[in-house]
Amino acid sequence: MSKCLRTVDFDDLENITVTVDNSADIVNMIEDLLREQTDLNDAQMDIVLEKLSKVTEIGILTTDLSSSITNIVSDICYITTNPTQVTNKVLYITDLMGDRTVFAGDAHNMTAPSLALQLINPDTSQFHGLTFEVSSLQNDSTPEIFYDENFTEHPNSGTVAFISLPPAIESFFPNNEARPRVQFQFYAKEDFFTDPAINMTLNSYVVSASVTNATVSDLGIPVMVTLRHLQTTEVCVDTINQPPPKQTTNQQFNIIIAQLCNCLNTL
Repeated sequence: MSKCLRTVDFDDLENITVTVDNSADIVNMIEDLLREQTDLNDAQMDIVLEKLSKVTEIGILTTDLSSSITNIVSDICYITTNPTQVTNKVLYITDLMGDRTVFAGDAHNMTAPSLALQLINPDTSQFHGLTFEVSSLQNDSTPEIFYDENFTEHPNSGTVAFISLPPAIESFFPNNEARPRVQFQFYAKEDFFTDPAINMTLNSYVVSASVTNATVSDLGIPVMVTLRHLQTTEVCVDTINQPPPKQTTNQQFNIIIAQLCNCLNTL
């Protein structure tokens, strides 16, 4: 007689304590649950986000595990009906995941429908700035991204999102033996950042940059940001040379997001 396998539900997931050893299993459970049910209520969404937060805090984030989390976050961006409930939690997860993902070499990226992360461990002995661009969204809505180890003021033709960090960023890298970590993030689901209480709509994609464990301020050369409007042929250009001081990496991430959200059109 064959055995019947019991399906894990959200109550089961809520009662599991996340550990280093079971982090990958927790992510697999979440993937299975989202595959079976996409209309999550607020309580179920909270369970998923709480477990993902714990995994990113204590799990060993291999590239495979982080890629799975990236796909889950992409799914959440699509299925949530209450963006204000989940946006800050998602940003916390992706920011911490970008800081803690372990990979070989100088750079690694993770892409999913409407979401991309570019992680870079720059060589401080030859640092000339960093540029991140999203040139297009492919047919399956997966962002097409690339980066360059130089600073530039202007994006390539056809770029939908662009951010460039000047060489002066190097002076803010943490002063320890470990190589610094710079991460860029891109969200193509603009309504994920829309506040229903405000009668405005975000008319661009969202891009950000952060340096792990660093406070950046008073740059002589500004950070260059270009975002193409979604409803017009105009381009929103912003420069950031004096971001407010921060206490944590996550706070800096949110500050940059707020700077970019100036590209708003009234409905």
